Amino acid sequence: MANYNGYIGRTKRLFPSFLKYAGVILITILFCHHYYSNRQVTVTYSASRNASNTFPRHWKSLLQYPSTLKLVFIDEPSLNCLIGTVPIEAEQGCQQLYSAHTTRVGTYLSIEEFQKLFYEKIVKGQDGGKKTDKWSTNATIPEQNPDTTIIQYWYHENFEKSIIVSTLKKNDNLNYYKLRGARQLQSHAIRHFDDSKISLASLLDDGQCENDCNAFVPMQIKRHMAYLKAGSLMECNRETALKIPKDATWRLPNVTVPITTHLLDQYIEAGQIPFMCHGTILGWYRDCNIIPHTHDFDFCIHAHQFIPDFHKQFAKDPLHPVWRSIGRREYGFELTFYLNHGIKDHEQAKLDIFYVYEHNSTHLWTPLLMNFQKGTRVQDFLPIVDKLCTADLRGQLFLAPCNVREYLNVRYGSTWEVLNKNAGYFEKGVEYVYDGNWETDISEVLEYF
Repeated sequence: MANYNGYIGRTKRLFPSFLKYAGVILITILFCHHYYSNRQVTVTYSASRNASNTFPRHWKSLLQYPSTLKLVFIDEPSLNCLIGTVPIEAEQGCQQLYSAHTTRVGTYLSIEEFQKLFYEKIVKGQDGGKKTDKWSTNATIPEQNPDTTIIQYWYHENFEKSIIVSTLKKNDNLNYYKLRGARQLQSHAIRHFDDSKISLASLLDDGQCENDCNAFVPMQIKRHMAYLKAGSLMECNRETALKIPKDATWRLPNVTVPITTHLLDQYIEAGQIPFMCHGTILGWYRDCNIIPHTHDFDFCIHAHQFIPDFHKQFAKDPLHPVWRSIGRREYGFELTFYLNHGIKDHEQAKLDIFYVYEHNSTHLWTPLLMNFQKGTRVQDFLPIVDKLCTADLRGQLFLAPCNVREYLNVRYGSTWEVLNKNAGYFEKGVEYVYDGNWETDISEVLEYF
C-alpha cells in the first residue's frame, strides 16, 4: 500500500535549515503531488490458471485465511506461480513451492498479531491423529520486537516444510523492508510497494476460504522482482567512514536521493537495471555516504538493456530532466540528468548514467568524453559485474555490484580508501585508457535537450 505521507516529514527532519527556502517547499509539493497518490488500491486479480490446484498442502492450509492473516505474496516462487505470464516460469514457481524446504510470505500484521491469529485459526483446531498433518511455530526473530516468525508444517508422511513470515511494517526513514532469511533463503531488502488484491478462490475448494479470500501482491512487479533477484543487503565500510572529517559539508543535498530513486525506478520498470558505480559506489562503501565534494551521482546499466529514445521522455520532466546524451547506442553511450532540488542558491545537482560495454572475459568498460571540442574519448575499466546486491544510501535502497571491493580495486586502484580533497566532482580512477576521438562532427554524438 503506497505510503509516501512520510516524505515531507522526513524532509523537514533532515533539512530544517533548507526548508526556509520557498524552492524546497515548491519542489516537495510537486514531488508528492505529481508522482505519488495516497490511495487505497482496490484492483483485484485472480490467481492464474497455472496456479489452480498446484499449491502444496502446507500452503493451501495457510491460504484458507488470507484476509484474516493479511497475507502478502512477496517471494519469487509464489508470485510466479500465482501471476506468472511465462508458462515455464509459472510452472517452475509452483514446483518450487513443493520442493523447497523453506519459502516466504509477508503479512501486514505484527508478528504478535499473526501468531495469535495463526494459533486460533489453524493450530488450535488441529486433529491429533497420526495420519494428520500438523502446524507448529519454530522460531520468532528477534526475541524483542520480532519482525519474523518461522512456521513449520509436518506432513504425516514424515517430512516437514517451513514458511518464513515477514511483517511488512514501514519505517518512514527508509524506503524498503528488511527480510530475514533462514536455511537456503538468504536475507533480503525489498522496496516498499503499492499493492493489489488477488483472489485465491480458484486455489481452494468451495467454502474452504474464510472471508473474501483475498491476499495482496506488489503492483510494481518488475521493480519488486529486480530487488528480489538481487543478493543480500550489503554493509558499507564503517572503519573507513570514520576518516571523513567531522566538519565535512556535502554538495549534494539529501533531497536529491529520493529524486534519483524516482528516476531509476522508471528505468527498472522498463527493464533497464541501474546499479551504483564509479564515484557513487566509492562514496557508499568508503564513506557510508555520498562523497562530500561531488555534485553528481553515477549509475551504470549494461548496454544490452539499452532502449532507444527511452531517455527522451524526460526532456521536460520537472524533477529530473535529461540534459544531454553522448555517444552511440553501439558504442560509448552516456546520459546526464539534472536533479531539480529547488534549494535556493545551491548549485545544480546531476546524475550520470553510463552504459556498460564488454571488453573481454574479465573486464567491462564505460565511456567518458574527456575533451568536448576534440571529441576525445576515454574507457574506464571495471571488473565483470554479473551479480547485483542491495545497498542503503541515506535511507534509500539501490542496487550495487556484489563484488564491491574488487570493483573499487580495479576502478580506483589500491588508494581508493583515501579521500582526495583536491579532486573535482569525481575522483578519477587509475584503470582507464584513451580511446581516440569521435571522428565526426561532435554534434553527431552530443545532443542537448
